[in-house]
Amino acid sequence: MKPTAIAVHAAAAATLVIMAVPARAADAVALKEPGYLWEVTSKMSMEGMPMEMPARTTKVCTPKSSDETPIPPDDRCQMSDVRRSGATVTWTVRCSGSPAMNGTGEMTRTSPEAYKGWMKMSSDEGTMNMTISGRRVGDCDATAAKKDFAKQTAAMEAQAAAAQKQSADAQAQACRGYVEGLDLRTLDMMTQATACTGADYRADLCKRFGTDEGYAVVCQRKDNAPGNGLSDLAKACGTDVAPIKQRVCDAALAKESLDVLGKCCEEQAAVLAEKVCGGLDTSAKQGQYGGFCATYGQEAMAGAKKDQPKPETKKDKTKKGLKGIWP
Repeated sequence: MKPTAIAVHAAAAATLVIMAVPARAADAVALKEPGYLWEVTSKMSMEGMPMEMPARTTKVCTPKSSDETPIPPDDRCQMSDVRRSGATVTWTVRCSGSPAMNGTGEMTRTSPEAYKGWMKMSSDEGTMNMTISGRRVGDCDATAAKKDFAKQTAAMEAQAAAAQKQSADAQAQACRGYVEGLDLRTLDMMTQATACTGADYRADLCKRFGTDEGYAVVCQRKDNAPGNGLSDLAKACGTDVAPIKQRVCDAALAKESLDVLGKCCEEQAAVLAEKVCGGLDTSAKQGQYGGFCATYGQEAMAGAKKDQPKPETKKDKTKKGLKGIWP
């Protein structure tokens, strides 16, 4: 939903509503100026959004001929089916542009100087509900006000377009962040939510995963990151990781990149450990290899212990002796 864009249309339509509210004939005769100056307070809320927008108060000038069918101040919003019953006016309105909107509303003149009512504007992006109240505060030049309104509306639309672009740019930056961080799980979730659909971000992520740097980032996660592990990305991207692993691990061995070797390259880690660790007893190792050798030694000892046969228990010995007696 883009409430800013919808609010621009709703504000334009609200101005038409004021023009549709009938004035008493005696008031029209008494006024010498071509228009009525109204102080209008509107409050909008977007269906499905937890917070309401703050109330907005503006000054609006309407022609004295407000008993006639209203004429929009621009060609974006067209009112139709305007009906009056006593002091109440109902109508439908359609606003073109992005997004296009349709709406209905009702306004009641509570006195010659005040009115209140509501509007409901709908588009593909959501539904906007608006309450409106106004009071007459003086006279004005309706012709000049119409020109000012057109300028203000243009400024509001430019502001809305800028805000929409800023939001789109921020979302694109976030999507690129998922690519850079090789966060396939979040990228897929955001793509399903239509938030990362402006480019082929998944292809870009797979391209990065296929590089030595990208593989080194992911392989250090092993498969401890659901949806983002090495096997997950390899399957999603259809990538043969064997040649990449060979290149990454050979380069890590040459550069003695201890983190990559320790987490991604068992064979190359063993080669370096044999060179710098001096066996499994790594308690005295210090310096840049201290942590690497300690971790490697612990893992090697754990593996060796796992491969050793289980010690023979007394029960095992008894079974073995019985087998010698009975065939």
